[in-house]
Amino acid sequence: MNQIENIIEFQDKFNCEEACWEYLVNHRWPNGFVCPRCKCHEAWFIQTRELFQCQSCRYQGSVTAGTIFHKTRTPLRKWFWAIYFVSRHKKSISANQLKKDLMVRYDVAWSMLHRIRSALNDPEGKYKLVGLIEADEAYVGGKAHGKTGRGAEKKAIVEIAVENRDKYAGRAKMKVVENASKEALTPLIEQEVKTESTVRTDSWQGYNDVESKGYKHEKVIMSSKKDQSKVLPWVHTTIGNLKNWLRGTFGHVSSKHLQYYLDEYCYRLNRRWREKELFGFTIKRCLQSKPLYYKVLTAELSV
Repeated sequence: MNQIENIIEFQDKFNCEEACWEYLVNHRWPNGFVCPRCKCHEAWFIQTRELFQCQSCRYQGSVTAGTIFHKTRTPLRKWFWAIYFVSRHKKSISANQLKKDLMVRYDVAWSMLHRIRSALNDPEGKYKLVGLIEADEAYVGGKAHGKTGRGAEKKAIVEIAVENRDKYAGRAKMKVVENASKEALTPLIEQEVKTESTVRTDSWQGYNDVESKGYKHEKVIMSSKKDQSKVLPWVHTTIGNLKNWLRGTFGHVSSKHLQYYLDEYCYRLNRRWREKELFGFTIKRCLQSKPLYYKVLTAELSV
C-alpha cells in the first residue's frame, strides 16, 4: 500500500483527473481488469468513454461502477480530497467546511462524506477485539431536560467496547443500540470480541449474558464516577473523545446517521499507528463498497 507522507505529496501525486483515475484502476484491479459479470480478465478499453469492455460477455463498465463513486458527477480530484480529509485529519471535516474547500453545494458535500463513511464499517466482524476488553454504553445527543444516564430520553444509546492495553487504549468498536437491555448489548460483544477474551463491565444487568457466550466476565460494582475512571479508564476516555469530536467538528449529528460517524471514528482510531497508509486503505474500502445514493440517505431522515 502506497504511503503518503504529507499534504504536499498528496497534492503533487493527484494533480489531475487522469492521475486519480489511474490510481483507482491500479487499486481496483491490481492484477489487471476483472469483469464483474463473468470474471473474465480480458477487455478492450474504449478511450473516448473511459470504459472497459469485456471480451467474453461484452459488458461495459467504468472503474467507478458499483462503488461509492458510481454515477458521480463530481470530479475525482474533489473525491480524493474529501477522502484525504476524512482519513488523515484527526478531527475529520464537516460537510459545511468541505463545501467551502471544494466549492460544491452543501448537499453534494454531505452526500460525499456519508458515502465515504459507509465504506468504513467493519464487514461482519472481520477485525475482532482481543485481550482485556472494557465495555459500557454512552448517551449521545444534545442537552435535554429530564432523566439522565440509562433513563435518558431523546438521546441515542451507543455501546462501546475498547481493548485495554494497560497504558493505552487499543482498538475500539461502537454500535448504536435500541436500549440497554442484554438483548441489545450482548450482540456487539459476540460479533466484535474474540471468545475467551476477558470483558470488564460495570454491574449493569444488561451484561449478564456475557459469560454464557464464552467470555470471562469481570463485573465491577462502582459507587462513584471516580470508580468508573479507575476501573474502566479507556472506555470512558474513548467516550469523552467521541463526544468532543462530534460536538467540535459537526456540532449536531442526526441519530438516523450516527452509525456512519461511529464507523468513521473507529476506522481512523483503530489504524492510528498506520497514518501514512490511511488514504490508500480508505480508497480500497471505497472501491469495495456498494453505492449509497443521496435519495437513500435523505429517505432515512423521514423514517
